[in-house]
Amino acid sequence: MKNIFKILGLVLIIGGSALCYFTTIPIADGIGIAVAALGLALTIVGVLKKTEKKTWKEFVAIVCFALGGFLCGFAGFSEEIVTQVITAIFGVVALIAGLIVSFIKPKAK
Repeated sequence: MKNIFKILGLVLIIGGSALCYFTTIPIADGIGIAVAALGLALTIVGVLKKTEKKTWKEFVAIVCFALGGFLCGFAGFSEEIVTQVITAIFGVVALIAGLIVSFIKPKAK
C-alpha cells in the first residue's frame, strides 16, 4: 500500500499524455497537462513518503520521474511522428528507471 501514490501517479502521467495525443478537442490538451501534472505530483509524494531518511536514490527517482513526465507530455503535443516516438520511448524509459531506483532496497547491515 506504500506504493499506491507512485503507481497511481504513473498511470495519470501516461493517461494525461495519451489524452493529449489521441484527442483533437482543444480543451483536452489543458486537461491532459493537468492530469499529467497531478500524476507527477503524486509520484513525487509517493517517493518522498516511502522513507524517513532521504538518500541519493530518492532524488534520482524524482529526477527520472520528472524527466519521464516531461518527455511523455512533450510526446503528446509533438506534431512529427518521429519526435513523438522518440520522446515517448525516452519518457517511458525514464519512468521505468525511476521505478527501478525507487524500489531498490537498502542493504541490511
